[in-house]
Amino acid sequence: MTTQTIRALRQSGNLREAYQQARALYETDPTNDRNRRELAWVYTDLLKEAADEAAPVRLLRGLRLLADFPMGADELRWRGQVLWPVNRYLLRTPADRLPLRDLAELVALSRLFLDPEPSLVRSVWIKGLLRHSSTGVDWLGILGNGGWDAFREEDYQPETLPGGNADQSGGTTLSPLVERVCMAVSRQLLQLVPLLEEMVLPVLDRLRALAAQYPDWTFLPYYQARLLLALGRADEAIPAFLPFARRKQRDFWVWDLLADLVAAEPRLAISCYAKALSLSAPEPFLVKVRQKLATVLIGQNRWAEARTEIDRLVATRRQEGWKIPAEVEQWLNDDQYTQAVPASADWYGTARPAAEALLWTDLPETVVLVTAVDAGQGLVSYAADAYTQGRFRTAQVGSAAGMALPEVGSSLALRLERDEKDGRPQVRVRTVRPTDQAPAVALRPATGPLKVAPGGFGFVQDVYVPADLLGSRGLRANQLVSVVGHACYDPKKNNLGWRAFEISVE
Repeated sequence: MTTQTIRALRQSGNLREAYQQARALYETDPTNDRNRRELAWVYTDLLKEAADEAAPVRLLRGLRLLADFPMGADELRWRGQVLWPVNRYLLRTPADRLPLRDLAELVALSRLFLDPEPSLVRSVWIKGLLRHSSTGVDWLGILGNGGWDAFREEDYQPETLPGGNADQSGGTTLSPLVERVCMAVSRQLLQLVPLLEEMVLPVLDRLRALAAQYPDWTFLPYYQARLLLALGRADEAIPAFLPFARRKQRDFWVWDLLADLVAAEPRLAISCYAKALSLSAPEPFLVKVRQKLATVLIGQNRWAEARTEIDRLVATRRQEGWKIPAEVEQWLNDDQYTQAVPASADWYGTARPAAEALLWTDLPETVVLVTAVDAGQGLVSYAADAYTQGRFRTAQVGSAAGMALPEVGSSLALRLERDEKDGRPQVRVRTVRPTDQAPAVALRPATGPLKVAPGGFGFVQDVYVPADLLGSRGLRANQLVSVVGHACYDPKKNNLGWRAFEISVE
């Protein structure tokens, strides 16, 4: 028997005969590196066979044997080859087919063959474990002691799977591997009781850093918020969660979590639940939200609205054949429930604006000057500074619902969302409230004869008077008038000037 014969048997697929000869050769001199190496590679081939046949008992038995095998020379490359069959098995085996006990042993044994440096085989091993994360993977243990540093640069980029077309196009794009691992680690922490702060804080620091570096990793702020809420730090969770909530504001569960974050303020929590229930979602998905809303409403002695939610969630549970929770049974037997007249769901509309405004509370408020009001269309024009001016419809800003139209020259506190479109700055008004605070925009009063140009606009000294302001007063050229203008940038002339918003005859 020779090493060449054994390799030939391996290459031909005759693994049983290769094993017999390699074992016999090894036993003649166990200290010989070549003999050890030949037997180790036969074991690896047998491990591949066990993985291909989806035989977990054989796979685990082989890993136990290899874990103690004195490989010697060529060890690093061999260890990587041991991991590939494990990866194949993890990726091909459905999550519900691998029991927790077998998975835990598979992870413990395969970790013995991991290279601490970043490598493709290690990244694929992580992908395989993600497939079984719901069964129970100790991500904190795997990523401890430098595990976070063992990701490749490619693991921070989205992954596109090959498609079914001839050119492999049309494949599915997955989130970056590191982002998926962050989510798995967070889910593991959220299942721990009690949840210890010293375990969570390092993960939170990592989530914050990665969210700042990779703003397109959508779900990191969501898990930041959930972990902070679990630690009882809702005040910190809200600003972390809001950027995510804005992206996902059409999903009811976002408002459900936001209600949990503001649970200390029942009015806001009710508003968030009302917003959640205003969105399109199948009724079976909403039963828990309705129950949570009913709990808060009952705490506020609002039994009419609470009865509406109780009736709907009970109807859905009965239709689905689900058990009625004990808390709900207790409500059904309460005299206040039986005496209450169910409220119309129209009350959601009046409750929602507070939640919609909450979505933007991480933006700073800007005090602006009201420069024009169109009562017929509900349009308000404003100037924040010489470069930031615009207008909004009060009907399109939820926090302006029920607010009286402001007067020209008064102040408003706005939250402005700033963005770009086609290289041009965009400003959207997200919240509005009255304020007595003076705006920052510079003002310029002027008195003098009104000079009217052919285009219908005019000037008083160096203050530009727009045509609509002149037309509304029926003023004539050379009348003595007083105006108040605000600083205004003219992009066509690329200079600063003054634009009147108030005019009166002297």
